[in-house]
Amino acid sequence: MSHMARMLLVQGIAAAKAGDRRDARRYLERLLIFDPDPSQKVEAWLWLSEISDDPEEKRRYLEYVIGAEPWEPRARRALAILNGELDPEDVVEPDRAQAQVPAQPQDVRSRRFVCPQCGGRMSFLSEREGLSCAYCGHRAGLAEALDSAAVEEQEFVVALATAKGHSRPVATRALSCSGCGASFLVAPSLLSLVCPYCGSSHVLETEQALIQPQAIVPMRLTQEEARAAMVAWLERHRLAGRASLPQPTGLYLPAWTFDVGGEVKWRGQPAQSRRGRMRLHWDGDDLSLRGGLAADGTPPKMGGIPVFFDDIVVPASHTLPAAVMDEVRHFDLSQLQPFDAAFLAGWPAEIYQVPAADASIAARQIAWARARKEARDSLKDDYWPGSLHLSSHSVSILSYKLILLPLWVARYRVGEEQYHLVANGQTGAVRGQEPPASGWLSRLRDRLLG
Repeated sequence: MSHMARMLLVQGIAAAKAGDRRDARRYLERLLIFDPDPSQKVEAWLWLSEISDDPEEKRRYLEYVIGAEPWEPRARRALAILNGELDPEDVVEPDRAQAQVPAQPQDVRSRRFVCPQCGGRMSFLSEREGLSCAYCGHRAGLAEALDSAAVEEQEFVVALATAKGHSRPVATRALSCSGCGASFLVAPSLLSLVCPYCGSSHVLETEQALIQPQAIVPMRLTQEEARAAMVAWLERHRLAGRASLPQPTGLYLPAWTFDVGGEVKWRGQPAQSRRGRMRLHWDGDDLSLRGGLAADGTPPKMGGIPVFFDDIVVPASHTLPAAVMDEVRHFDLSQLQPFDAAFLAGWPAEIYQVPAADASIAARQIAWARARKEARDSLKDDYWPGSLHLSSHSVSILSYKLILLPLWVARYRVGEEQYHLVANGQTGAVRGQEPPASGWLSRLRDRLLG
């Protein structure tokens, strides 16, 4: 970055912040004449869009930025406002976006599923069978939930700019059952429930400040199949003879999925002999060797590798221990259906407890670990590994969605201790906690059996 370019950029930004648009434009446009480096161009275009009153000119500068840096969050947010996708009044400071707990329980509306023939409780069975009455056996199709609508990804920059991206449910709610008239309190984390008095199935409306589920993987495993899979798991781990296993409970847990993309910027020395003093360098992500030149004096090279990761799953609940919660990452998400409350009829479901903004940090860490490995694998034959420096600056969260995933949950007892088991409601795979004494034996057996 030349001294002149740096001075013009600093003066232009200072003038823009001071509200002197004429001077800001003069400095920034002069900077662009000097053929600045890419990062200076992006900053100049962003500030020129900021000080412009002409929507078409503002859009042009923002499109220049997106063309140079497709994942630049400030430009994408400004374009969302310009396109009417984001209301400027909804933009919040993240530190002030946490929901306040109301002093009194909030009234909540619900959708009740009852049999049209006898008024009994309707429950969701499967995609193919639809809803079934627990009393007279009447069945109803699920066409309204299984239409051709696609599951749409949500723009993450828009969510991050508003309270929805940072909020989680905190208010206790008061529900009046339309079946029997009973009133009772509902915990903030519940999305659906069965009335404890008349057995009516209710799917609750979530607060306006919260993100609504966009998709769901329908439950396919029956209770009998789930229990059989859990018994088989106990037998494989030599626990069946001393474990007491109750009937599992089926439920839906929330999870976030994130699409992450961008470019891994790299710098490295071509794979040939080196000379000169080397030193260790830590940049916060990687430990690498710096310094020295190739034997023929060749300077380091640099470039970028495009990356994209679809549907990185991050659990949105703290209900289950981490050892079994990881099962939410093992669903076939190609089977996602657009969310419809009918899927939850007769099934308990949770609202997310982890805000989208917090979950996105974990998703980006997962994506960066994968991207770093891919970049190193692709460059290791051409560049000396110790010289490679990788940057995650241009890797960003692009979009997200909130989904519900079906699980069967049980706690088996060995002696006085209880341990969690979960069965994947789509695949039947079982994951569980093991008593400490048998854990190392089980791991050794699994390793020997492959």
